[in-house]
Amino acid sequence: MDYILEEEQKKIKENLAASFIRCRRMQNMTQNELAQRTGIARSNIARFESGKYNPTVEFLVKVCKALGKDLSIELI
Repeated sequence: MDYILEEEQKKIKENLAASFIRCRRMQNMTQNELAQRTGIARSNIARFESGKYNPTVEFLVKVCKALGKDLSIELI
């Protein structure tokens, strides 16, 4: 059961990071530019995009706002 939960969490984190990368790249924005706009260290953004950082809601909101997006979390 723990393995299934870990795999599900990994999949969610990968999908989330891929969405953020896609949005950032569509705006031709570098990780450095995103870091400057959010006040978040570029290393944390890189770790998030690589799946090695477990972001807080605050982190996600800051990045979304810097990308001109809204954050929506839904349970299905």
